[in-house]
Amino acid sequence: MNWDSYKQAIVAPSELERKVDWLLRPSAYSERPEAVDARETHMSWVFLTDRFAYKLKKPLRTHLLDFTTVAARRHYCLEEVRLNRRLTSNVYLGVLPLSETGSGFELGSDEHVVDWLVQMRRLPAAQELKHRLSQQAVTERDIDALARRLARFYLSLVPQSITPRSYLDALGNTIDQTASRLDAPPSRLDAELIKQIASRQTQFLQQAEEALATRVRAGRIVEGHGDMRPEHIYLAGQPEVIDCLEFNRDLRVLDIADELSFLSLECERLGAPQFGAELFAAYARFTDDRPPDALRHFYMSYRAMIWAQLATAHPQANGHPRAGHWNERARTYLALAQRHIDEAGNKG
Repeated sequence: MNWDSYKQAIVAPSELERKVDWLLRPSAYSERPEAVDARETHMSWVFLTDRFAYKLKKPLRTHLLDFTTVAARRHYCLEEVRLNRRLTSNVYLGVLPLSETGSGFELGSDEHVVDWLVQMRRLPAAQELKHRLSQQAVTERDIDALARRLARFYLSLVPQSITPRSYLDALGNTIDQTASRLDAPPSRLDAELIKQIASRQTQFLQQAEEALATRVRAGRIVEGHGDMRPEHIYLAGQPEVIDCLEFNRDLRVLDIADELSFLSLECERLGAPQFGAELFAAYARFTDDRPPDALRHFYMSYRAMIWAQLATAHPQANGHPRAGHWNERARTYLALAQRHIDEAGNKG
């Protein structure tokens, strides 16, 4: 999806612009903040006041999601709150209606509702894991606390009903589909390298079939977070893990080792390659779950390929001033995919 087609995928953009303009005003909020800071992602707008964050989903339709109706946005706001409360404490406060009035909008009124927002307690930016990594300020105690919280979360989940064969087939299909998309326009990545990495990932699946089947039988496939990145983790006191992937359950169903490997990958990309091994070691102390090193590296390669493809498909990757940023991000992920499939082979 290029920038022009992304803009066309937003239904009623002028209505969204009116809502955003109103939500940028401090007078829109009952706590009357001094100022409102706004952050735009390709799926939402987030409005930050002194104490709270308010997320407004864009009326967007893609091949993965459909937020084009008020009812759909309400549903996914409720899902976002429900799912994220699993890994947070008093952060996701609820869902607020946005109503249209004769003079504009009103937040919190049940009359003439035209949209819905997720309300969150604002977390301190200095405690974000991404920021702490950049300051080299993550301690062993932080990692232990995060591992303990994640262990409680994963141990509370019901194992998914899936056969080893179905799980292996799903991994193989994703490898094939990701490589196919990466090798198609508008991708500018090395086509031969993409094929080599995908071939080696498929070969690893065949060699590690019993190790993967063992994890399925042990109940390690769960409905997890789905998007566990350093910018979604806060280390103040008890760790808080926010912004799970709410719009597609299938993307949340995965091996626990896969989810933790993706977090490890992201920390490595940010310059902290040791974080993953330390997190897995701490997690093992609380759960006795010790996936083989080769499997961790396979999952890191697998996720790096997926995120290379997501980078090339980002709305700003084509026909936008920031296209260079996203194309460079894709090349970084491709290099990480190669590095970790090499490591998987060395340790297998």
